[in-house]
Amino acid sequence: MSRSARRIVKTPAPMVLVLSAAVLVLTPGCALMENGRRWGEDATVAPGWDVVSSSAIENVSSPRFLIPTCLALVLQIDDLDERVSRWATRHTPTSGSTRRAERTSSSLRSASIILYHASALATPGGPEPWPWLESKAKGYAVQLGAAALNNELVFVLKDACPRRRPLGGDDESFPSGHAANAAMFTTLASRNVAAMGLGPAARTSADVLLLGLAVAVAWERVEAGAHYPSDVLAGMAMGSLLAAFANDAFMGTTLRVGPQADSGGRIFAGFSVEF
Repeated sequence: MSRSARRIVKTPAPMVLVLSAAVLVLTPGCALMENGRRWGEDATVAPGWDVVSSSAIENVSSPRFLIPTCLALVLQIDDLDERVSRWATRHTPTSGSTRRAERTSSSLRSASIILYHASALATPGGPEPWPWLESKAKGYAVQLGAAALNNELVFVLKDACPRRRPLGGDDESFPSGHAANAAMFTTLASRNVAAMGLGPAARTSADVLLLGLAVAVAWERVEAGAHYPSDVLAGMAMGSLLAAFANDAFMGTTLRVGPQADSGGRIFAGFSVEF
């Protein structure tokens, strides 16, 4: 398959996700953030070395990067990678067939892209049209720039580290582009949701749903026989890391990671972004 063909998302997302995205767009997009600023207004290409370095350290130590990276390494023990792949393609427990898994993975990846754009448009941008457009353009420039870099790194690694796919076809198994893209867009969407001023429960619920979507894309690629488990885990780790780093370093945000408590004393695990 040519590089240009690999860039095309062929399968549309389920209509229910499109409608959900439309509802999301109509929520807080004309408001302002809690500090009176617009999402994207403080995006910059020169955040300073302190911000860049702290963002890199924070996100390299994040569970979104560490967990898939460690799992990918564990799968190299005793041929676990190949054994899990053979089991998944033989039994296809969630999809029923490798062909259906291929279609499902593309549909879910499309859903992650749609939800990302919905989240970006729904972030607080204020009621004035021109400042709204200007801030959105700056925010999009940062986030879609990270997505473009992620895409190119996938192709570089595929060329540099040829690995035959489990069911054959070519030697572009490592890393998984589907998994990297889904992790990239769901991580960005999670950051965008954090900018909407929602409560801890809503933010945590959104994080869980978005992470579940990325995991589903990755697993369907394994069931499809397109990638080994370590390929999709590597893609997830790379996409999540690049998305979080670019957002936290260049969007003018300060990231806090860890448990959060609401006024009732309930604890929520997730991300909090200060603007």
